[in-house]
Amino acid sequence: MLKIGDFSKLSYISIRMLRYYDKHNILKPAYIEEDNNYRFYNVNQLEIANMIQKLKLLGFPLKAIKEMVDNKDADNINKHFNKRMNDIQNELENITRVSKEINQLIQVDVNRINYNVVKKTIPKRKVISLRKNVANYMNESILWNEIFEEIEKGKIKVLDDNYSMSIYHDQEYKEKNVDIEVRVSVDVFYKDTKNIKFYETTSMEVISIIFTGSYEKMPDVTKSAMLWIELNNYELI
Repeated sequence: MLKIGDFSKLSYISIRMLRYYDKHNILKPAYIEEDNNYRFYNVNQLEIANMIQKLKLLGFPLKAIKEMVDNKDADNINKHFNKRMNDIQNELENITRVSKEINQLIQVDVNRINYNVVKKTIPKRKVISLRKNVANYMNESILWNEIFEEIEKGKIKVLDDNYSMSIYHDQEYKEKNVDIEVRVSVDVFYKDTKNIKFYETTSMEVISIIFTGSYEKMPDVTKSAMLWIELNNYELI
């Protein structure tokens, strides 16, 4: 039998942690003297102690460690290992995302990226329009798919004028049930359907920024647009 101090040295686990493991039924002493509560461990328990230390290094929580110590069946161990692998993958993806965002912030600060802002007029034009409430902004693609299905089904001639656009009709940002319209320029009016409408737009004064890259750049693009509007004494409509 090994005294708790000797077992602590041989297992590389502090006495404080051994008492903690005892309290939480993870690694209990083989014997406790009734008179003085001295704790004793047997040599075979070093194997369990080594297992606990290894699992801690691999990032397993104590609850999972206890379950593996209590049940060393291969299926149970593999279940916990697979869960830990999934957790690690999620952690890696989160670390990669945060690292990328930090790197982008560094680049913005160093290079002071400037976007070219252009003021122009979108002329009045005939459009085919589809407006619906959808679950959230990510569902905008549903409307584009639907309007182009209608265009193809009705053999509607659209114009390649780069003025296809989506319009968010809500007066504020909404988490769900958002009111979105998509519209595409056409040569002539066709017959309205239940969801599809044809009408002529009014001309519109806009500022435009063309950029290449992912939507992660949008906050910087929007900031550039708003700075231009403010510096040139314009207002949003």
